[in-house]
Amino acid sequence: MKNNILFITSRTDMGGGPKHLLQLIENINQEKYNVYLACPKDEPFFSKYREIVPDENFYFLKHRTFNLGYFKGLLNFCKKNNISIIHSHGRGAGVFSRLLKVFMRKVKVIHTFHGLNLSQDKDLKTLLKNIVYVISERAFSYLTDEFIYVSNGECSIAKKRGISSRTDKDNIIINGVRIPSEYQTKLVSDSFKIVVISRFDYQKNTDLLVDVIECLERANVNPSINIIIDVLGEGDDIYKLHNITGLKRVKIIQHGNVNNPYVFFDNAHFVLNTSRWEGLPLSVIEAMARGCIPILTDVVGNTDIIGHTKLKTNLFTSALQVASLMSEYEEEVSKIDLDAKEARDIIIHNFNEVIMCHKTFLLYE
Repeated sequence: MKNNILFITSRTDMGGGPKHLLQLIENINQEKYNVYLACPKDEPFFSKYREIVPDENFYFLKHRTFNLGYFKGLLNFCKKNNISIIHSHGRGAGVFSRLLKVFMRKVKVIHTFHGLNLSQDKDLKTLLKNIVYVISERAFSYLTDEFIYVSNGECSIAKKRGISSRTDKDNIIINGVRIPSEYQTKLVSDSFKIVVISRFDYQKNTDLLVDVIECLERANVNPSINIIIDVLGEGDDIYKLHNITGLKRVKIIQHGNVNNPYVFFDNAHFVLNTSRWEGLPLSVIEAMARGCIPILTDVVGNTDIIGHTKLKTNLFTSALQVASLMSEYEEEVSKIDLDAKEARDIIIHNFNEVIMCHKTFLLYE
């Protein structure tokens, strides 16, 4: 007899969490599990889910919204469909899953964080938000059967903050991606191409992205090389990019939410991430698998990817460091293809989708 499993996510727009969920749905054994999904109708991922999950197996949520009406409806949906396993992804979804456990004590609840919502800022408002988050997660831990951390760094922080009530619930399952069988040599003509994937919210730190762009505009070691930045994604803070003026050397091309980011990864030399924190950014891993050289903020999640590799010097804490790093590549263009191959090798040996899915599915049994 099949088990009925409910996946919950409070967002289906751009992001590593929705992408990770798609990987699980694509790879789960349909002969063992009936898949149900509670999610918003946002793109690009909702339409991808609908290609796999039957329409009658959906319960629709509003983007990153919790209220009693949605919760009551979801509770009835779970009881009607005899849900025995719930796997939530991200903070908002985790509120639903753990509260469902209160009314469905026999259901197995698994929660994947996809990044702990703990900012490093030191102002009073942020400190209070961090305290509330830790206390709430600590309470929710008693309603959680298994935790999944997508990186060693994420798990380390959770243990340090006492988020999990019992360490035997903790599981580190490293994010993985499908590795393209072929590699395209990264050639440079008259431009360096950088790809940025962002939701343009507080976590993704658009202010730092703006600073990086302005520093790249001022730096000009090799006048024959321009910089093209392909920006993928949308969000509340994207207006900050619109406010940048006077660019001559740097060209910003905004593409919005895209269904196929791989064409941009294949054509880019670098992938830039300016996040304040991460779980383990799937978009960065996917870009590296296609030979994009990572330029990443020195934060948990990013450091889990390259912090112990030859590319660890590509971690940064200031916009000036990015400009300096790019200047090194301008002075030695031949280094680009070498580091692109190194980036791909890092992913091949450490971030495999098949292993990730297998370890996750073992928790459902």
